[in-house]
Amino acid sequence: MAATLLKEEYNPALHASSEPTRGQSAPTLIIGATRSGTSWLGKIFDSHPNVLYRHEPDDVIRLKALPLVCPVEDIPRYVDAAQRYVARLTAVRQIKASGTWPVFAKQFQPFPAPFVRRALVLGVRAAQEVSPAADWLKRIAIPDLISGGRSQISYVVKSVSMLGNAALLAAALPESRIIAVFRHPCGYIASIKRGLSDRIMGRDPSRPMVLATTRARELGFTKERYNQMPVLDCHVWAWAFLHAKLFEETAKLPNVHLLRYEDLCRDPMAQAQELLAFAHLAWAEETGNFIERSTRSSGRERYFSLFRNPMEAATKWKRELSADEIAHFTGIVEQVLPAGLVW
Repeated sequence: MAATLLKEEYNPALHASSEPTRGQSAPTLIIGATRSGTSWLGKIFDSHPNVLYRHEPDDVIRLKALPLVCPVEDIPRYVDAAQRYVARLTAVRQIKASGTWPVFAKQFQPFPAPFVRRALVLGVRAAQEVSPAADWLKRIAIPDLISGGRSQISYVVKSVSMLGNAALLAAALPESRIIAVFRHPCGYIASIKRGLSDRIMGRDPSRPMVLATTRARELGFTKERYNQMPVLDCHVWAWAFLHAKLFEETAKLPNVHLLRYEDLCRDPMAQAQELLAFAHLAWAEETGNFIERSTRSSGRERYFSLFRNPMEAATKWKRELSADEIAHFTGIVEQVLPAGLVW
């Protein structure tokens, strides 16, 4: 996941295709904690024929110039770096960012470009299945195959590592629209628990950085205490600190939309219409068609699947967690988040 930021500098020699293009519109950013529905929302946007979508490009280009969690008082210091970094992210074309499935046809891609892109993505993905350790495959850039200018293209960037920088992004990119997705903390932790059980997820070594948040300092939370906790407790405390920061700093910002995952699951069509309008995008029939397809449950659900019954996915935690676990995890969250927050 993209939480591995800060490990290496941006290297233009490795990512020669990752340079921004002049004349493009301000991007829409979809951010949230992992396991919060950001991938599904990203694909809802990607289904729009005018959208050029980048899936977690900050896992391809990593930058030391930005903190993973920016204190609100330090925002002016990092505005310029944030602007440059997001511009780079819109141009990342490596398979991780530009080759997520399904691949949609676009109005800015003349025939037979959509079929060529799909074939390229399938070819690279197949090669990765055969040679999963081949790093050079990860660096293959999938061409956008754009015809004409970029001024009419709407860029959308999805990230699971920018939640701690929501207020910074809002200040650095006032023309952009930022959608911050959050879900019930028990839904989040139940999904993490499943991932740990299946050895898909693990302890996130970057999470101690959330100790720099205001609420962590107010509670006297220490790295030593964090490191001695069970893995699930670490995830819950980190979730609570990051979301307390998100709600406190962005609730009244005009270019930030706080989206409850459960609301998206309850009425995805209406929520998608509202979100596209927020991002200055007209409704598209293709988006409606994708929502209908993706909300049909068919067979056993995979961990990272985009196609599922949304309300089943949103409420599964009520059957997966015991009453004691629910009380324990919600007790942690209630120590951190503002009083009166309604889930």
